[in-house]
Amino acid sequence: MKLNYQVKFSNKTGEGKFKFDDYEISKGQIDIIPKTGGIEKVYAVHYYKNNIKAILPIELYTNGIDSYNAQRLYYQLTGYTIDKIAQTPHEYYGTLYLVVKDYQNNYFTNMIVYEIQKENTSNVKTRIYSDIDLLYVYNKNISVLPEFDTNQMREYQYLKNKLNEIL
Repeated sequence: MKLNYQVKFSNKTGEGKFKFDDYEISKGQIDIIPKTGGIEKVYAVHYYKNNIKAILPIELYTNGIDSYNAQRLYYQLTGYTIDKIAQTPHEYYGTLYLVVKDYQNNYFTNMIVYEIQKENTSNVKTRIYSDIDLLYVYNKNISVLPEFDTNQMREYQYLKNKLNEIL
């Protein structure tokens, strides 16, 4: 069965935390929830300007094991660091990439774009992209995306190409 999964980012204060520059923000838990198929491993990847800076394995959240409820088994990232990649007069920007491996040795990727207000760093907006969104790059129709996302979509394409070479 082909893997289908959902990536959820929590904006609730107290659910997860991440470090961004000199700030620690008490939200940002990331859940990777399988809908169909099975996930073998999930990794968070720091990638910028053609360099892989860090690879972090994401742990399986096993709250459902006690009740034998497979629907409650998912991967959860609760503490991590995001690098400040760009800024405007009002926002900071950063990205985190996810690599998901299923039990049939297929790899799927996601890019999470973080937009953090300078005045109120607890105000975090995210946009989550998947492999299909790379069509914006191939069709050269990136102008429909926000400016930072346009640049990062090219980075996402480079990372995807690197993964295809290695895996």
